[in-house]
Amino acid sequence: MVSHPFWTVSGKNVRGAAHIRHEKPCQDAFLPLQVDDAVIAAVADGHGSQRCPFSDEGAWMAVETVSGLLQELYVKAEKDPAVIEKLAKEKLPHLLVGRWRERVKAAHVAQGRVESAEAVDDAVLVQYGSTVLAVLATEVFLLFVQLGDGDILTVAEDGQVSAPLPKDERLMANETTSLCSPRAWEDVVVQFYPLTGRPAPALVMLSTDGYSNSFSKQEDFHQVGTDFLQLIREHGLATVMQHMGGWLEQTSQEGSGDDITVSLLCQFRLAEPMIEEVSAAVEMLEEPVKKKATRSRKKAEGATATELEAKPEAKPKRTRATKPKAQAETTAQPPAKRTRSKQVVNEGGTTHE
Repeated sequence: MVSHPFWTVSGKNVRGAAHIRHEKPCQDAFLPLQVDDAVIAAVADGHGSQRCPFSDEGAWMAVETVSGLLQELYVKAEKDPAVIEKLAKEKLPHLLVGRWRERVKAAHVAQGRVESAEAVDDAVLVQYGSTVLAVLATEVFLLFVQLGDGDILTVAEDGQVSAPLPKDERLMANETTSLCSPRAWEDVVVQFYPLTGRPAPALVMLSTDGYSNSFSKQEDFHQVGTDFLQLIREHGLATVMQHMGGWLEQTSQEGSGDDITVSLLCQFRLAEPMIEEVSAAVEMLEEPVKKKATRSRKKAEGATATELEAKPEAKPKRTRATKPKAQAETTAQPPAKRTRSKQVVNEGGTTHE
């Protein structure tokens, strides 16, 4: 978990049920990062087909690359929102794709898969293919980055869920743009979201498509954002994250079968259980001590047993149960059976992975 005075970010990924059955590794990646008074969250989804045997490595390179770039951008722009927006839209897409490819080439050589980086062609890049999503969050703006499928949702204080990025109509069923696609920089979406003059979202959720593909309807998936916000308010982010792995595993088993990664970025003030609950818990713990002290004082003053028992002991105040809602409350019914292999969208159409 990574925190600063306004935002707290945490995340969890699980190996998909289908990956477990076929003895495949988890090919998702998640990376949180703190930069001065900002936080960064990044998730990636390696394609995982036979054509992409190293996509788990590609996903880790993706989250490390985008996180490093956002950190560099934030520091070099001296935290100026206008400069950050301009540089992000003009420079970030090319830098993201270029640096990811450089890392892939270096890793391919380091692993002894080829003798030199010059031998790494487009076919090799596909072997590491991955999507990537990220957010740079400060108190005055959010900066969203996305290439490929997956979801970024914002949840308002009243639980209303929205998608801050425009929908890419090409990303239907099992098709996706990718870091390994030709001219991939043209598919990178950068969205600057100023918070000046508007309320900040209470929660931002990033997730790989294994999560949304487990729902038959978009509104059912969006309801997850509302449920997570309520759970965080009632039990705190740490408690929610303790149960997250089990929830995601069950969702994968009953839904897509794919790896699932979820990153939750919430306002710091919401990350801990509500103050009233903490106060009630403290009172409950302190009450027996106070009563014991009262009885001791009255006995010292010569009080009789009748006087001590005249008023029945008040029952301790109850705190809300810390057990999270049942899984059925945060997931829809399993979706219809579907093909789970991805396709990469490029200039020449789609190619199966």
